[in-house]
Amino acid sequence: MGSKLLAGAVVAALWVTTSMPVTAQQPPPTCTAPPTWFPHSQTPEQNSAGFPANPTNCDFHQWSWNAFLWLTQTVKGEPRFEHMPANGIETKPGVLDALIGRSAKARTLDIVAQAGPDGIMVDLQGHPIYYSIHSDSTFGDFLNQNDLLDPAKLRAFSPTESFPIGTLTLKAAWKVVAPGENVSTFYTRKAQIALLTNKNGKIVLSGKTKTVEVALVGFHIGGTVANHPEMIWATFEHLQNAPDLPKSMNSMGPTDIVSNKDWTFYKANTPFKSCNVNSAGSGALTLNEATQTLSPVTEVCRMIPYGGGSAANIANIKSLNDSVHAQLKGVWNNYFDVGAIWFAANNALKPNCTFQPGSLECPATPGKPILTGSTQLSNTTVETFTQSQSAQDNCFACHNTVQVTSPNTTAPSLPGLNVGISHVLINEYFAAASKPAAKAKH
Repeated sequence: MGSKLLAGAVVAALWVTTSMPVTAQQPPPTCTAPPTWFPHSQTPEQNSAGFPANPTNCDFHQWSWNAFLWLTQTVKGEPRFEHMPANGIETKPGVLDALIGRSAKARTLDIVAQAGPDGIMVDLQGHPIYYSIHSDSTFGDFLNQNDLLDPAKLRAFSPTESFPIGTLTLKAAWKVVAPGENVSTFYTRKAQIALLTNKNGKIVLSGKTKTVEVALVGFHIGGTVANHPEMIWATFEHLQNAPDLPKSMNSMGPTDIVSNKDWTFYKANTPFKSCNVNSAGSGALTLNEATQTLSPVTEVCRMIPYGGGSAANIANIKSLNDSVHAQLKGVWNNYFDVGAIWFAANNALKPNCTFQPGSLECPATPGKPILTGSTQLSNTTVETFTQSQSAQDNCFACHNTVQVTSPNTTAPSLPGLNVGISHVLINEYFAAASKPAAKAKH
């Protein structure tokens, strides 16, 4: 499958030291991108095994940007994260494969439902946003070596064993390119997309596909580093996706205008009350099967810029984004780090924990929150509808280690495991454990 990197207008915010004098109120940036990352073709792989034992906030964000740059390097004509193997789980270091159990050759984009409320994000042209999930060879080798694709083996696996250092799991969000649409600032490629149909009052996959051009609009990175088996969860977006709220959510009135300009997923002068409405969740979404378009469209805005967190966290993200954009050339310069989230303590991952304050917080340390970094992190194209939900407004709201039961299958519950942090593994478990042959093993 071919791909193309289209050169376009580079959108960058440059830090110009000559125009910004250093004062007590305006300190120079301290979180920057090392020159050794550039040019992009020479960006080294992120050093997950050598991650500092006493890291700073900046160290986590630098790891995130380094990973994004390494994953988007061109390998045999396409970005590294797209360079999938032909069969099974890849064993070659540094090469990523498709979601376990899927054909890497097909590359069909067939995920349209978002995690959490199962909402469907609809772009301004009426097309759903599609998602692809990827994992690296460290992830695949770990599953193979421990035979964790066998449901019975996974259920009996050590609850306290975690994914090894260097594990990567990724989720990409793709927009269908409309005829005549200017996507010169996006990474684009040809892909098969799953077509939709109406069945029993629901919008479902039809089993048919179509080849179209798609543009990358969002990119999740989850990766384990030394002393952080919970993974660093970082997310990136295209700079033109959606506007930030001009003031805090609680200060926004229903009719307040979020932005007076057009964005990829927001029409100028749309009021706040019309942002991030989950029409699929309310049953109001309709499908025109002939045109493969959905209605109504989703007007998107970013509820919490940079995922919130401390002022220092936000300053580090901004500074690092500026530093990368000042040194990076080409289409990838049009993407930015929205933020990252991780555990405040080293080696704090434990089974049977929700990781949310006030619940089964793990470890339960009064007055010391477990989560740090961008503590309300969301991607507008991946978690469009959970941005304002306090119980679902960060990655660890869903990625936890509690026992999991699926209401849609007859498979036995999956016990609370450290490896349950991965939704890929959980989904594979319920898919495999629901098959007749798997049931016979229990």
